[in-house]
Amino acid sequence: MDKIKNMSLKKSFFFLTLSSLIIASVLTTVSYILLNYIYHSIQDKYLQTPLYTETITIVQNNLNQYSDFDKVLINIISTLQLILPLVFFIGLLLLADIIFYKVKLKIPIEILNKGANEISNNNLDFYLEYKSNDELGNLCSAFEKMRLQLNKNNIKMWTMIDDRKQLNAAFSHDLRNPLTVLKGYSDYLIKYMPTGKLSDKKILSTAQLMSEHINRIEYYVNSMSNAQRLEELVITKSTSSINAFVENLDSNISILSKQAGKSFKITNKVDNINVLFDENIIHRVIENIISNAFRYAKNKISILIYLEQEFLTFVIEDDGVGFSEESIKSALKPFYKDKTLNNNNLNFGMGLYISKVLCEKHGGSIFIENNPIGGAKITTKFSTKG
Repeated sequence: MDKIKNMSLKKSFFFLTLSSLIIASVLTTVSYILLNYIYHSIQDKYLQTPLYTETITIVQNNLNQYSDFDKVLINIISTLQLILPLVFFIGLLLLADIIFYKVKLKIPIEILNKGANEISNNNLDFYLEYKSNDELGNLCSAFEKMRLQLNKNNIKMWTMIDDRKQLNAAFSHDLRNPLTVLKGYSDYLIKYMPTGKLSDKKILSTAQLMSEHINRIEYYVNSMSNAQRLEELVITKSTSSINAFVENLDSNISILSKQAGKSFKITNKVDNINVLFDENIIHRVIENIISNAFRYAKNKISILIYLEQEFLTFVIEDDGVGFSEESIKSALKPFYKDKTLNNNNLNFGMGLYISKVLCEKHGGSIFIENNPIGGAKITTKFSTKG
């Protein structure tokens, strides 16, 4: 059967048909000889004494002497000699067809049908295997290659959808902070400008800060429009003053602090020097972390800034409950939310993940832990190399 299984469909069909015809011919011949032998054996019982002539000997057979049983038997033999060849040829051809179907067609058809049903049910997580060198074996192999390619395309499509989902969530998440700051400045101007207590210089500086945040929003929009994945965002480093950056950061955090109703403290241990970094990226990371810190702090947060070798380092601490064991393991994953804490609908679970990706894009890292005295502690590092 293995030999037939590995034959082509044409060869196996020809082989089985020819074999059945040969076997039928042999059986017909054997049955004819056997029946003929039985027939003559019956006749021999009723042979009369031969009549002798000068030239020939005539054997006479008296048919009237046949018993009823022998007469029936002779009729059966005559009938079988006519019917058996048809039975052998038709029966063996049918048997050849059955063998051909079971050996060559049944299993691959069932495999292909099952595979087609799986695909129609949107299930590509299966394996299709049929070991044979015939046309159906090749068809099953081609079907399996198609399934693998469909599965790869399916995974690729869902990965792209997931990447876009993360990108959109990151975009929504990061827009909140500059919009919150803009709203704070706007409320500030609306509240104090009518009183005439604001100097032109203060109004101008506030307007400049609002312009900077509008530029940041514009930068986010352009970055997200051009990027297919969060990891594809481009880091653009430039030499900037650390003190000017910290001053700007302090203004932004003040707005977030007032909104949260909690205090903060910035400690800058970096001398007034120019450093190579991407200001927009670091703003996004620090403001993401600070927003989370204000959300979970009881009363205050602290920000320590220092330069360690080539890394600009920020340490953000709060006086909240700190990270749970699960959060220590999973907080940097996308869409993670600590089930032990009350998370509102505005918390997408993307802040720390975005920060992780952007830190690494900037050649740095992020590390989360709990303070021995209580509260959460997050350390971020950004490379200042070109």
